[in-house]
Amino acid sequence: MNRSYYGLLFVVVLLMTFSCANPCQKRYAATHIKDNIYLINIEENGFTPRATLDSYFHQRANDLCVQNGFSDYKVIASGPAKHSGLGIKPFSTLFHIGIVEQICGESGYVECLKKE
Repeated sequence: MNRSYYGLLFVVVLLMTFSCANPCQKRYAATHIKDNIYLINIEENGFTPRATLDSYFHQRANDLCVQNGFSDYKVIASGPAKHSGLGIKPFSTLFHIGIVEQICGESGYVECLKKE
């Protein structure tokens, strides 16, 4: 194998390594919006299944509402949190470097409810 092949192989491996690195690390944030309304953000790595993200979101919503004296919660709106970054993406039969959007979390508003 010639020297330029090794250089090209090194660049490809390097790019693939950084494209798999994910800026999302497991963490959450809750923001009190008003009265009994909270915004919850759950962030995980890009390989976490959506069902797991959804489970984390609901667990955090339940914990937050119970900690604040409520007995239940209702999700007002939620959806995937996305991150864009540089990565390798397929283009036809070739690959090229470009902006890759990756789902790496769940975000939404919850309303905490008191049991009647």
